[in-house]
Amino acid sequence: MSTEATPVGQNTEEDVPFYKTVKRSFKDVQLEGGVQTDQFCEACDAVIQFFDLFKNAAFSVVQNDLSSKIARVRERLEANPRTSQTLEQILIDEKQENVPFATGALTWLLRSLKFTTLGLRLNFANPKEELSTSMTKAYDRTLRPYHGFMIRPLFRLAMNVCPYRAKFYPALGEPEDVVMQELDQWLAGLEVILGRMTEFYKAGNYGSI
Repeated sequence: MSTEATPVGQNTEEDVPFYKTVKRSFKDVQLEGGVQTDQFCEACDAVIQFFDLFKNAAFSVVQNDLSSKIARVRERLEANPRTSQTLEQILIDEKQENVPFATGALTWLLRSLKFTTLGLRLNFANPKEELSTSMTKAYDRTLRPYHGFMIRPLFRLAMNVCPYRAKFYPALGEPEDVVMQELDQWLAGLEVILGRMTEFYKAGNYGSI
């Protein structure tokens, strides 16, 4: 796997701000009656796009992991649309049927999203801290306890090659105040979903995220 870094510069899509390339924000995922599966997966696609902004092949391990988990949840929805309309329904149905086709993928997907959100929140809260430091802290608190000794070095490598914040945030687009507000709302929507699913996992004994 190549780890040669490419400098982060202007957005590749004619300087279009990142938030305008997102088909659905996490803040727009419907939660009434449960987290809507199709909308959630669509919002998750943007996280893969987001890591493109890191401009480094080392992050392909993160992106590939996300992609495979999203695909698994979508496959479940397509095969069982009646009992897969919400993330909660998937967990309930697969536990009752004792056929955890998508449960594991969903669990790992939520863990990865938790890692991403925490890393960015830590960086927001510490203006002098580089992204690599914030993402490493987030990894240690979220994914690392669940990863084996073969996976940890790959993720560690990705954390170490995060772009400098002075180049990363301008790459999100302009005007900065609008872009940062949109990113904050994107993260806030994801945090609501993560909080909801964390409680659901605990209440139903589905494990932990």
